[in-house]
Amino acid sequence: MVYSLVNLGPLIHQAACTRLQSKISEAKNSGACVELFGIDKREHSLGSFFVPTLVTGVTPNMQLFTEESFGPVVSVTEFNQMDEAIHLANQTQYGLAAYFYSQNLMQINQCQRQLQFGMLGINQARLSHAFAPFGGVKESGFGREGGLEGISQYQSQQFVAWGE
Repeated sequence: MVYSLVNLGPLIHQAACTRLQSKISEAKNSGACVELFGIDKREHSLGSFFVPTLVTGVTPNMQLFTEESFGPVVSVTEFNQMDEAIHLANQTQYGLAAYFYSQNLMQINQCQRQLQFGMLGINQARLSHAFAPFGGVKESGFGREGGLEGISQYQSQQFVAWGE
């Protein structure tokens, strides 16, 4: 697989790279496997660019599972049943976005109803559109920006009760 740093921007600063590398190391030391890339190439003058990394075997007790990473890391947690997957996803304190891939309409409907996230991508990763509300739930935010829902926060409404 070939990737280009031109298509992948840097993290905000070197400390973000260090935090992300620490989470990956903690997961690896706790039994997870770094499957793809996973080598810290910053010694080769990449500044705050972080090499895309795939980590499998991530469990709910690892920082990669419980904390937002804000970097090019995909952590994979295995599950056996759909109810288990939904429970694992919902146990986070965050709730900005979730993504689900399936052709099974019953599974899609179940995820849409039960996943506790402000935005849900089904069979796609792109969630941002100018006409769509953007925002999360839980500790990922309150309220929405964009769409009719976002502009309503800038409108003044008046309730009028008129009697005889």
